[in-house]
Amino acid sequence: MKHAPLTPAPRISLTDHVTQALAQAIGSGAFPPGTKLPPEHRLCQQYGVSRTVVREAISRLRSDALVEARQGAGVFVLDDRGARPFRIAGGQALGRREMIDITELRMAFDVQASVLAARRRTAADIRRIRATLAEMRRALDSGELGDAADLDFHRAVAAATHNALYVSFYSFLEPHVRKAIRVLRARSRAQDGVAEQVQREHERLAAAIVDRDPERAGAVARRLIENTLRRLAAAP
Repeated sequence: MKHAPLTPAPRISLTDHVTQALAQAIGSGAFPPGTKLPPEHRLCQQYGVSRTVVREAISRLRSDALVEARQGAGVFVLDDRGARPFRIAGGQALGRREMIDITELRMAFDVQASVLAARRRTAADIRRIRATLAEMRRALDSGELGDAADLDFHRAVAAATHNALYVSFYSFLEPHVRKAIRVLRARSRAQDGVAEQVQREHERLAAAIVDRDPERAGAVARRLIENTLRRLAAAP
């Protein structure tokens, strides 16, 4: 069987790498609003880059309204999340309608992210995706919720797109997605076979990405989200 030539994964710049890492840390709550970012020299040591790279990354975060520089004080995560160009309303308690809305938004994002990941994934991306799957399996077998590993899986897929905007948008979505995933996983544990089905859905998506099959990856991602929506609709 003749295979199509592999498309080489685009290189990601050091600035993109640092920008993505900091945006992810902010989006995940590692740096809450009002928190001061580490000084330049510490960020340089942490990421192994020059001050120029760190400054450019901070500049991009400022453009995205994620941080602000205060003269003589440092760089701080913005307190006003409403200053960002897009916002999702909702507190800690999400109703079914809010969870459905978020999941429908994920449909377009997850499908295209999976397509790009299948085209561009590297060996390092594969290792990361497989590691998250293994953690999901461990959590399932030990009776744990596994929501953190589930989020890590989708973060790894976003990273495999090698598109900084996909990583940034996933970081923005993640706090809202986390709430929906926790609810769904808690409910799936009470239904025979559902948690195993969810695991297999993620495994099929990972396999399509590893096989560099964009069409299959997109189709599997769509089915995964459609199944999620169906479970939400059927939930009591």
